[in-house]
Amino acid sequence: MANFNKAFAKIVGIEYSNKADALHHNKNEKGLTFYGIYETAHEDWEGWELIYLTLKSEEGNLRRASVKLLENNALLKQVEAFYYKKFWLVLKLNVIESQKIAEEMFFFYMNSGNKRKTIKMAQLIVGAVPDGYLGIKTISKLNDFDENMFDRAYDLKEMEYHARLVQAHPKLYLLNLVGWLRRDVKV
Repeated sequence: MANFNKAFAKIVGIEYSNKADALHHNKNEKGLTFYGIYETAHEDWEGWELIYLTLKSEEGNLRRASVKLLENNALLKQVEAFYYKKFWLVLKLNVIESQKIAEEMFFFYMNSGNKRKTIKMAQLIVGAVPDGYLGIKTISKLNDFDENMFDRAYDLKEMEYHARLVQAHPKLYLLNLVGWLRRDVKV
């Protein structure tokens, strides 16, 4: 069965590559992002209070606060629990046999926030009814499907999805395209 801890370990190389950048503010976004958790989308996450206290203690310096926050094991446990509950369990990825298939779905859902789209894309690839619900038939088809073929096909679907977003709203999303495409093929 797919293992959440293996998937979670990859977040570091995907969501940030330098300890000083784990906490950052993207130009076209309103809130902060920490460890890939975007404040505006997840403003109720309990970690934000500590993040703002740390940012204040570091006189607003994002890079210093970022490094300090990554030293806080309690906060990192909150990050891990957030990803596990909000994305991994919601998609029932514990019942997917292939680590690669589970990670493709996990990372797309994590970045798009669109559960039904995540599942529909997988269903289209494996020949399941594309209803956006992860039921027994879809799980069975996912578990029987070649993971390397799935990986390539899902990457293409992710790229198509992101290209459509940029085409529909270039001012909003063009800045994100390179990062999205890099992330799409990295997983």
